[in-house]
Amino acid sequence: MRAYGPDNPITLLHRRHHARFVGEAGDPQEAVQLLKALEADTRRLLGPRHPELFATRIGLARSIGAAGRLSQAARMYEKLAGDCARLLGEDHQLTLSSRNGHARFLGKSGHYADAAESFELIVIDRTRVLGNTHPCTFNSRNGHAGFVGLAGEPVRAARLLHSVLADRTRLFGPDHPWTVRTRYELTRFEP
Repeated sequence: MRAYGPDNPITLLHRRHHARFVGEAGDPQEAVQLLKALEADTRRLLGPRHPELFATRIGLARSIGAAGRLSQAARMYEKLAGDCARLLGEDHQLTLSSRNGHARFLGKSGHYADAAESFELIVIDRTRVLGNTHPCTFNSRNGHAGFVGLAGEPVRAARLLHSVLADRTRLFGPDHPWTVRTRYELTRFEP
């Protein structure tokens, strides 16, 4: 293998980051195409069990969701979560991220109660593995509260979001973007 040739794992990582930037710049369809090619190359070069392959599959599912194929993204994340759990372990960050993505796109595709239930379990596991105030745990706590509200429990959602808001304000301050995001989410469910 050459230092930075097409078969180098670092090159694969750069390609994944490039695809993510393409998607974030507003072209999720192009990101999907880039990630499909990258998935095939990563599988060929690193094998079907390598964490980089799972990270690429997460990016592909996210991009498919961003392209508007919400149910397909939820199904991809669900399969990915099972694969990660089996090969990397239940508590591996990629497993937890896949479960989080599944819950998010499950909810975005209109299955609010199922998403809330999935997020509740993810919050429990992320809190156990990462702690209550880890950014990934906050993300799951926010998602849980939002889908609890959309599933018809706005009072419970507001209570959950008040807890997230208090923690984020204490840790990051009142003007941090994550704190502001939680405050905005809270306005959706308060009377």
